[in-house]
Amino acid sequence: MLKLLVALACVGAITAAALKPKAKKNSFLYEMQSYVVESIDGIFPGGMLDPSMAMGVNMAETDFCKIKVEAQQTHNSIFFGPTCKAAFVELYKAEDQCGGVFCDAVRMFKNDAYGILADFVGAASDDEAFGILKEKIIKPAMEYTCKCSMPMMDAGWTADPRSVPLRYSTFSRSQELSMPTLITSREPLSRHSGLNSSLRGSTGTTSESC
Repeated sequence: MLKLLVALACVGAITAAALKPKAKKNSFLYEMQSYVVESIDGIFPGGMLDPSMAMGVNMAETDFCKIKVEAQQTHNSIFFGPTCKAAFVELYKAEDQCGGVFCDAVRMFKNDAYGILADFVGAASDDEAFGILKEKIIKPAMEYTCKCSMPMMDAGWTADPRSVPLRYSTFSRSQELSMPTLITSREPLSRHSGLNSSLRGSTGTTSESC
């Protein structure tokens, strides 16, 4: 077992050491690749995700991916309120499965980000480098945006004519402390005329933000 761990560490060290900009020195691409290499060293030391960052990523993956697991779709979420979670679950159940994007994004970062960045650093020309970005990042993002941006926006702002729960407030802590009436009461925000206009949804009702 010890020999295996040593071998994996050596492979990781060799992989990290092999990441050097391949573009022509002093070119714009070379500078970009150099910056990416520095970032990789901090985020993926030895070719592996930094342990402290991995804890947060794994926590997010576990939480977000409950949206995709039928038995866990009604479980509480660390990141979403129950209304938002339910809306994203419904979107995931639809044909395009848009609500699964949070899970997909975290898993992509966890499993593919290092490889994509390494490929970019190893590109010798602008066309090759930006072709990698186009195929691995831009194209998938645009495809998702075209089919899911509007449904996700609708899910992110669920109309609620009664009230906006305090935990969904868009105000900073200092702003909240300066508004004792708003914080201590559970009145609908629609009664606070100064806040009403900024929290109106397209239907004219007060909106609840994720």
